[in-house]
Amino acid sequence: MGRLIWAAVFALAVLLLGSVPTPSCFAAAAAPVTVVRAKPMPEGESAGARPYEMVWANRKPPRTPLVNFDSLDGWTLECVDGAMGELVGSQKQRVWESPVARLVYRGTTPKSAVILRPPKPQPIAEAATAATIWICGNNWGWAADPSTPQVSIDLLFADSGGKERQVNITRVRWKEWWLVHKALPEDLRKKAPLRFIGIRVGGCANKEDRELYFEDLCFFTESLRPLTFASRPARGVDPFPGQSPGANRGPGRLPFPTREETILPDNLATAFTTQLVHPQGEQSYTFVYKGPDVRLEYEIRPVASGWGPIAVKLDGVKVAEAMADGGVLFSEAARNTRLSRAEARGGVLHGEWQCSLGDSDIVIASDVRLWQKSLVVDYICRGGDATELSYGYIAGVEKPELILLPYLNYGGHHLNLMMARGAKPFFASVWMDWYRSNASAPYAVDSVKGDRVRLNGGVRYLPKTDGKRNDLFERVFVTFSPTFEETLPTIANPPAKRGREAGTRLWQESWGPRDYATEHERSKRLRAYGIDRLTQCNHEITWRDGGESFTFRTRAAPGKGGDQALRDYVSKQRSLGWRSGLYTNYTDYAPVNEYWDEDMVMRRSSGDLVTAWPRCYSPKALFAVEMDRKLAPLIQKKYGTNAAYTDVHTSVSPWDRADYDARVPGAGTFAA
Repeated sequence: MGRLIWAAVFALAVLLLGSVPTPSCFAAAAAPVTVVRAKPMPEGESAGARPYEMVWANRKPPRTPLVNFDSLDGWTLECVDGAMGELVGSQKQRVWESPVARLVYRGTTPKSAVILRPPKPQPIAEAATAATIWICGNNWGWAADPSTPQVSIDLLFADSGGKERQVNITRVRWKEWWLVHKALPEDLRKKAPLRFIGIRVGGCANKEDRELYFEDLCFFTESLRPLTFASRPARGVDPFPGQSPGANRGPGRLPFPTREETILPDNLATAFTTQLVHPQGEQSYTFVYKGPDVRLEYEIRPVASGWGPIAVKLDGVKVAEAMADGGVLFSEAARNTRLSRAEARGGVLHGEWQCSLGDSDIVIASDVRLWQKSLVVDYICRGGDATELSYGYIAGVEKPELILLPYLNYGGHHLNLMMARGAKPFFASVWMDWYRSNASAPYAVDSVKGDRVRLNGGVRYLPKTDGKRNDLFERVFVTFSPTFEETLPTIANPPAKRGREAGTRLWQESWGPRDYATEHERSKRLRAYGIDRLTQCNHEITWRDGGESFTFRTRAAPGKGGDQALRDYVSKQRSLGWRSGLYTNYTDYAPVNEYWDEDMVMRRSSGDLVTAWPRCYSPKALFAVEMDRKLAPLIQKKYGTNAAYTDVHTSVSPWDRADYDARVPGAGTFAA
């Protein structure tokens, strides 16, 4: 009888609620779950427009999806922790010509979540290495909307043992369609065969209904076809012997840096001498700078683990020990490290060390020289075993302080010089030679602990997508001086080609313009005020009406009148005697763009695509160069521009946009 009563209650709940209550709904459970059946697409629902750029390019689905969402028969929606929602077939928003899944949801707390469940687990090909899914979102990533929290999206799997596994793929921060790509984690692939069992949308704290749309969930083996790019001119300075130049193998030479010494700090005194002193029979090597300003000595006593702390003297007084505990590091502790060679020749101190790592014998080579007041230290370790070069720390400093340099940073970390306020005041710096580095990324851990100072930090070598690391090639500038300016790096770049001409004009960017006529009326007023020499560039809104792509474009925003309207606007701007330019950017690559190609996106070590501005990915640097050569002349000819500027490129650091795709020349280096 009890079973019959339960069945009757269950049937009544389904009839009244249109949902399947789980036992936890009847019990006082901490996390109640309600299961709602998916609904078919409403009869007569109007079909929404596809992203017009994809229509321009005649884009077709590149793969057969595991889940196409054409029909939601048998699908359910689990509502957890106060979430409510419904899953409905729809064509209000479309990527292709087919229907999609429309999710309507709301919740009560950040723990509220909904899970889209297929009728049954869907087997995934064991060879699959990645997944993609199209999502149409509901918020802009740069403008927080408390009424629409940025929900997280996770794919749910059942592994070979039946255990549920969850992989986060993105956070919703775009209002229109974008393609989410995720390389399947290696630890998950090891549990194959896998089955797809759901999509979890977490953080549903919005009190009012919000919508998401889903299309084409694909699992596939990435082909990683060979890639070819045109060669670039040789680098401004030759790499170390044996160091790959990446794609810089072509004719010509880049105009920067302008000198072999690259970032070597300035030396204000011009009458000075340097020498390397090695007393016969002793194990010490001393680099000496003599000038009218100071006598500076760097004394090196090679030890089994490296150069050892380098004693620094100013006018005969020892003031510090540099690069203490610095050197090449590996993924595991090296064994049997020993000094195998140390010799001075031609003002250069050369050292070699050998060590064992697993079954391999490793050689670390280093050259040291003195340029002006800077100790220049080169490191080479071939074989791809090195994971890091640490600059160590400076020890024995009297009253040390850090001086933050607001215009020098590694992205989120501002770099520092050191100042010592002791009996013998001085300044010190440690810099990588970014023109020669073969590293993936630098790091900085500037700190003061007693008389120990960490300056800068070092560089790291991360694996490429094939699991291999690059050989280590590095140059470090260690500089001590009584003068602050002599510890700053030199930026050895040539003058801008058009810098002198650009300097004769004011420059401004119209933030848009959203309306050409309104902007030109404003421009006429400015011209009437006497602003007759102006370069006015225009932001990305000339290329887009809403959330479509704004880069890699030659066609103007259709809603603003298209190409002809933009041509007329540029012509009117130029009629004022001004220079007029349009927006270019080769760092933000949108999946809806007509030139979209997944193979032209940078990859992380994991194989994931490198993300950029919300819903965008970072194009490969070599692809960006080639597209600029292709598109820039077309844009200038089409719209009659006589100015231009390129956005974002100097707003992100090279190491934040390094490409680890092993198919690319120079992969895994921030220099490529």
